[in-house]
Amino acid sequence: YSKLQFSSLTPTKPPPAGTQLKTSSVSEAYPTKLSKEENKIIEKLRPSDTTILDVGSKNISAEGAKAIAEALRTNETLTALYMQEKNISDAGSKAMAEALKINQTLTYLGISSNNISAEGAKAIAEALKINRTLTALFMRKNNISDAGAKAIAEALKTNRTVTTLYMQEKNISDAGSKAMAEALKINQTLTYLGISSNNISAEGAKAIAEALKINRTLTALFMRKNNISDAGAKAIAEALKTNRTVTTLYMQENNISDAEAKAIAEALKTNHRLTHLP
Repeated sequence: YSKLQFSSLTPTKPPPAGTQLKTSSVSEAYPTKLSKEENKIIEKLRPSDTTILDVGSKNISAEGAKAIAEALRTNETLTALYMQEKNISDAGSKAMAEALKINQTLTYLGISSNNISAEGAKAIAEALKINRTLTALFMRKNNISDAGAKAIAEALKTNRTVTTLYMQEKNISDAGSKAMAEALKINQTLTYLGISSNNISAEGAKAIAEALKINRTLTALFMRKNNISDAGAKAIAEALKTNRTVTTLYMQENNISDAEAKAIAEALKTNHRLTHLP
């Protein structure tokens, strides 16, 4: 049985560094704007054996994020960048987006909890229409709202590389959920979608359910802590009677009654692919 856990996709420590990292010296471009900690991070982007950069507990400003983004424009080996809880804001997000339009090696980008709004998300979305190497994007705990979710969803209609997308706690409602559902009807590469802890009701869940009747690549769907209620849960269960790719589904804490939960479990007996339903 699949025992996929959310935490398994968000490692707290980077794996050992590997191949050489080549970047231009960018700290000189920001001689007075960067803090001592930010300059140390930029130093790590000089030629070395670094392939994964975990900013860790270091404070990063929007200017620091811009400097890192500038380095990524010429970087040829960095594959993963962890910048959670750094308050890079929309300015840093936009700079990162511009780098993604050029960078051809980064596969993992973690920018959760960074005070990014819809404007920053829209910039990232535009980059996803061009970038062909990024496979995992973590944008949890920002405030991209429906406008940002719609932009990301639109990008996923043409993007063919992103397989993992987590947008929990983003203030996304049914409008954003419906946009994501439309993307799922077209996208053929996304396998993990996390939209837990948003403001999605039964209407948004029904839209996702309709997409699941068509989509043949999504394997894990995280929808915990929304408000899809019995009607939304029933729609998802109905879709999974015919869907043969989803193996992991999280729908806890969604105002689903015990009676409906039992009915859903009964309905899903015909689905032999679903192996993890907490």
